[in-house]
Formats: sequence, C-alpha cells, structure tokens
Amino acid sequence: LDDCTSGTDLGYYICALHWSLTQFTPATQNLHPVSPEERVLSIVVVMIALVTFSTFLARMTSTMSQLLSLHADRHEREAKL
Repeated sequence: LDDCTSGTDLGYYICALHWSLTQFTPATQNLHPVSPEERVLSIVVVMIALVTFSTFLARMTSTMSQLLSLHADRHEREAKL
C-alpha cells in the first residue's frame, strides 16, 4: 500500500495493476474504494469481468457441443459404411 501513496508514476501504475488483477482473480486485495466514484468504478469493473467471463464460458460450451455433435455425426456415418 505504500506504493500507492508514494506519489510516483511507477507507484501508481503498480497499485492500479495490482487492483485490476485482484478484480479478475481470487488474489488478496488490501485496496478498497474510499469514495463513491471509486466504488462505482469498482462495480463497473466487476460487472465487466462477470460479463466477459460468462461470454467466454458460453462460447467454450457452445464450441464443445458443436465438436461433440460433429464427432457423433462422423461416427454415425462411418458406422453406416
């Protein structure tokens, strides 16, 4: 947390990077919003992460279903031969 209050550009960058990584991973976070604006930003980031992860998971599930269907069709055609 000292890096966040040091006032250097590198310190702010490290603090911002740490905060953003903790929003997307189950990492420790000793940073928290202290103003309403920061709280709104935090909520927006978490919502974007939720939508992004859900979209990724849905696409992976859809792709796997398509692959399984293609495999089953191929297996069925080969069995008819």
